[in-house]
Amino acid sequence: MAASVELCTAADVQAYLGTDKLADLELIGDLIARASEAIESYCRRQFGEVERTEYQDGGSGVIILDCRPVIEVSAVYDDPAREWPESSLVPASSYVVSGHAGIVTADTAFSTGTHSVKVVYTSGYTTVPTDVAQACVIVVAGWFRSGRRARTGTVTNMPGTGPLGGLPAAAAGLLQPYRETG
Repeated sequence: MAASVELCTAADVQAYLGTDKLADLELIGDLIARASEAIESYCRRQFGEVERTEYQDGGSGVIILDCRPVIEVSAVYDDPAREWPESSLVPASSYVVSGHAGIVTADTAFSTGTHSVKVVYTSGYTTVPTDVAQACVIVVAGWFRSGRRARTGTVTNMPGTGPLGGLPAAAAGLLQPYRETG
């Protein structure tokens, strides 16, 4: 699955590598796409802005959304019949959103029922966090260098395996605060 957003730029990778060769741009661009996908997989989250619709069980006044951070909640519906007419739209003034935690807290409990609450929201980051971008640069630079050594026959183990999912320890360390559990 493609990444939700490219997590770093070719210019950042070239600066890190100390090169400005135009011939390397296509390869670096491909590696950025692959590294962004690997990082999102490793972190179990998408970093780009993604519009989502979730159906949650009611019965309490708290909904914990699956994806964080939450940029915006555009609609909350409370309908035990799960038909979602406009009359089931909860006024925005009746709930508070904790964006970083991904929690919607209502003034009163939502109706009891399986998937009786529908939340339409946008999650992700409007700007890729700098430590995530740096991790992407480190991954791309490592893969770029490994690829060069592989073409000359000096490397037998290519990235992509191992306890950190093929990510260098320095990159994994930068990503740890963003890694979702489970």
